[in-house]
Amino acid sequence: MITYYIGCLFICSGAVVLLPLFSLMIWPQESELFSSYVIPGVASILLGYVLTIITKNKRRSTALKELSRHQDSQLLLQVGLLQFQ
Repeated sequence: MITYYIGCLFICSGAVVLLPLFSLMIWPQESELFSSYVIPGVASILLGYVLTIITKNKRRSTALKELSRHQDSQLLLQVGLLQFQ
């Protein structure tokens, strides 16, 4: 269950990493930085997608149960660690 939420977090953070690419429409001279945003952003989205697909079948069988207290704490810790990469 936690793996599913971590996968969703990876997808969201990958999308946020890709947001600065919209500034290339305004400042095309900065195009040499394109790969610095695309590689980590796409990798994060792909990793998140794989994590959500792996846990999708397990998640259906548990019928959307709530996280336990320890799972909540673990998820909060992992989110914090992911933000400080």
